[in-house]
Amino acid sequence: MQAAHELIASQWPMARLAGHTLTGQALLAMDRLNDAKEELALAERETEALPVQSLAVLPYPGALRAEILLREKSTAEGEALTMEIEKLITSAPGPDAWSAAQFQLESIAQSARQLGDWELAGFTANEMIRHNPSFAGGYFALGLVAEHVGDKTKAQQSFATAEKFWTRADKDLPELKRIRGEATAQR
Repeated sequence: MQAAHELIASQWPMARLAGHTLTGQALLAMDRLNDAKEELALAERETEALPVQSLAVLPYPGALRAEILLREKSTAEGEALTMEIEKLITSAPGPDAWSAAQFQLESIAQSARQLGDWELAGFTANEMIRHNPSFAGGYFALGLVAEHVGDKTKAQQSFATAEKFWTRADKDLPELKRIRGEATAQR
């Protein structure tokens, strides 16, 4: 939040927009929904000072709005907005945007699971795999969804694929430990 507040103090509207959005996300993580909504309003106000073409590639306030909607149980609207955000972030050009999309998708999937929106979590896990078919985290996320809905075969297959892509990962990677713990428990 300290870094976000430094952005909010900037003379540039894009930096202030990012600062308010990051603050809103941090407040959501602290379960301070009303404060997050205030930051969203401030972020959206900053968009008025930006050129229209800039807004087309800025998923940040929309992602914050989508998570607020999901937390308020406006599931259909929140899911629809999140899916639009996912299309936007995965279609952004360039290697930096491509890498950022991977992390943003992973964050969305994690939030969806935490909120109990397993349909969105599954959709996002598939988007992660579509975006990067060799990203172990996508298969891990898909395995968690399959496990939740009781599809043991799909969960095992997804976890096995994730483990294959994590062959060079740190041995104490929590996700890898979880996969290996599940496999041991099933034997």
